[in-house]
Amino acid sequence: MSAEKERKADILQHIKKPIHIFSLVFLIPEGLLTLMILLGNLSESDKSRIILSMILLTFVAFISFIFVLYKKPQVFENSNVSSQLSTKEETSYLKSAGLVNVFSSRSVSIEVEYSKRLEKMSKNLDVIGFGLSHFRRDYGKKFIELSGKGKVRILLIDPEFHLNEGKSISDLRDIEENQDIGSIRSQVKDFIRDYKKLKEILNSDNFEVRVYNCLPSVNIFRIDNEMFIGPYLINRDSRRTVTVLVNSTGELFEQHMEHFEEIWNNYSRKIDE
Repeated sequence: MSAEKERKADILQHIKKPIHIFSLVFLIPEGLLTLMILLGNLSESDKSRIILSMILLTFVAFISFIFVLYKKPQVFENSNVSSQLSTKEETSYLKSAGLVNVFSSRSVSIEVEYSKRLEKMSKNLDVIGFGLSHFRRDYGKKFIELSGKGKVRILLIDPEFHLNEGKSISDLRDIEENQDIGSIRSQVKDFIRDYKKLKEILNSDNFEVRVYNCLPSVNIFRIDNEMFIGPYLINRDSRRTVTVLVNSTGELFEQHMEHFEEIWNNYSRKIDE
C-alpha cells in the first residue's frame, strides 16, 4: 500500500470514533424526541421545550464531534511528515537501518543473546573492546571451537598506547569507569596470555588477536550478519551501557564494519610485533 493510501486509511480510522460518538450523542436522542412530538399528545409548550432540547443536543453533538476529530490534528498537517508515519512505515524505516533490538546493557546481562548466535556462527566473529575480560571468561574455552567455525578477529586496546606522554588510554578508561588504574591493562595481558597458550592448537588461519592504538569509541561484537554495538560513556561501566543489535541489511552495520576494518588494517599490530 502506498504512503498516500495509508494516510487516507489512517484518517478514515481516525474519524470512525467521532462518528460513533456523534451517533450516540445526537442521532439516537434526536430520533426519540422526534417520535415524542409526532406520536405524543403534547401541548404547544411541551413541544417548544422538546424542540429547544433538540437544538441543544445538536450543538453539544457538534462540539463533541469536532473535539474528538481534531484531538490528533497532526494526521491532517502535511507540514509534519514524521507525525504522519504509520506504524508500518516506522517499522520499515527501522528495518532499512538494520535495527533489530535495543538492550539496556551488554556483556553478562545479554549473554544468552551472544551464546545462541555463536552456536550458529558459520562465517565471521569480529570483536573490539578494551580488555574484553567477560568475553574471555565466558568464551575462552570455546576459542578452539570458534576457530573451526569461521574467521575470528579480536581487537584489544594496546595497554602501552599513550597520548602526549601522559596516562595510557587503558588507564584513562579505568578512571572513567571508576575502577582501579591498571585493571584494563591486566585484562589485556590476561587475554594475550590465554591466547598464546592456545595459539598452537587454534586454527591460526582463522583466529587472530591484535592490539589497537587509536581512541576507542564503540564496542563491536559482530557474529556473521548481525552486530552488537555499544558506546563507551563516562562514569559508566561498559557492561552497563545501552547496546543496539543490527543486521547487515542497513547502514548501521555497514558503517561500523568499515570502522572495524580500518582499525584492523591500519591502527593495530600483531601480538608478537
